[in-house]
Amino acid sequence: MRRLVSVFALMSAVALIGSACTSAKDSGFPSGTATPSVATPVPSSGTSVAASEATIVAKNMQFDLKELAFAADVPIALTLDNQDAGIPHNFSIYEGTTVIYKGEFFTGVGKRTYQIPPLKAGTYRFQCDAHPTMEGTVVVE
Repeated sequence: MRRLVSVFALMSAVALIGSACTSAKDSGFPSGTATPSVATPVPSSGTSVAASEATIVAKNMQFDLKELAFAADVPIALTLDNQDAGIPHNFSIYEGTTVIYKGEFFTGVGKRTYQIPPLKAGTYRFQCDAHPTMEGTVVVE
């Protein structure tokens, strides 16, 4: 319970600070550059906080990220930005050979946000099912 309260307090503080820095000019990133979509764990009394949302880009038949980190036991909103014109991609999560989540295919250029149910803590594999070499790791903590 104490950890949960600490996590909510930290998330509230991050949201408050984030709302004060809303422009790309203030973000430290060049105009037109997206901010990182995977939250970097933030130390807080020996614990870390992972994201519950992220964006991953499919471009030139590969994902821009090889690892995603998410908080355990919370729903995940994952946006797939398919920048490969005329090519279908999706985003699926596997535990070994078992499909944990399978996202719908869609043809680029376009974006789709997948609503992924809460995952238990652990390490999983993600991939595009049409192009299995487009893969990476999902760390849930």
